[in-house]
Amino acid sequence: MRDKGFFSFQTLIMILFISTLAAGVGTGISLTRHFVKRVRRITAEREFLQDEVMAVINQLSGDPTPDTDSAFDPVWDYIRNTSTGNMKLQLTDLSSRININSVHPLFLERTELRNTFKTGSTVETFRDARNQYGFCIEIPEVYRNIFKESALENYFTPYGFMNINTAYEFSLQRMFERLTGDPVKAEVFHSFLAQSLTSKRIIANEALQTAFRSSYRSISPLIGTCPEMNVNFMPEFVLKQVLHYPYGGKQLKNSSATLKIILYLRKIQEINSSQLRSIIHVGESLQERIFQYLGTKTWFWEIVVETTESSARAVAVYLPETTEYRLYSFAVSHLP
Repeated sequence: MRDKGFFSFQTLIMILFISTLAAGVGTGISLTRHFVKRVRRITAEREFLQDEVMAVINQLSGDPTPDTDSAFDPVWDYIRNTSTGNMKLQLTDLSSRININSVHPLFLERTELRNTFKTGSTVETFRDARNQYGFCIEIPEVYRNIFKESALENYFTPYGFMNINTAYEFSLQRMFERLTGDPVKAEVFHSFLAQSLTSKRIIANEALQTAFRSSYRSISPLIGTCPEMNVNFMPEFVLKQVLHYPYGGKQLKNSSATLKIILYLRKIQEINSSQLRSIIHVGESLQERIFQYLGTKTWFWEIVVETTESSARAVAVYLPETTEYRLYSFAVSHLP
């Protein structure tokens, strides 16, 4: 028999168990609420970042001179006016550098770009590495032991369209096969390129479309005749190499003076394609190849949005045949 006013040992244990269980349930509910709140915050932040990226793309699409991109386009005013202490916008031309996935080894060898190799590395080292690793986006990981770090950061890019008149023919063949899934037709494409190199002629886009009509939609615009880089944004060092390169064995006349003119003009105005033609005086037909490198349109843009909570990095691409911008990639990083 139990005295009144006293609990049995079993009763005490039961009370403690129930108390612990209740506390656990309360903690679980609190953690769940915290998790749901964090997910909602991250979702809202992601939507905000994506909206800001699309706003920049809309500004690019509304350029009153759609065939030319420069520092005088309205998008830059939008970026300056929209950036605040809590949010910053950045826009960078990604494609107006040397496309490491398609550059011809001779272009590196016959210009000062040969000085961008690390000690012990050569054009052959680069060629072997590219054959081994193929096309890549994360070029510092693949080429950090071959090129100087500053060169990879400032002069090279994995983004861009491959121009059939400038790119390495074997890179073009490999990309053709990847895009079409047809190794036999890729061999035919390589022969087509070899013939143009032998005859020293520049292939027009119409000729490419006629020769490979059934494959054209698969390969365009990644393989085509779009000028590789935009003179309004490309690094001075890279522009110098393009102007000094010996096309057909002869260097462009007054290439140093031409470089100075372009550098000066792009500081005070937008250089369009007709003006570019008037600035660069081509002496021989082979020197026309310079306009396969140099144009006035940027194909790939990097858009970065940073807030106090998170950041987003997006890549937008301009599709020349549809005259539209598309979101190529979008990645978000959140603070804990």
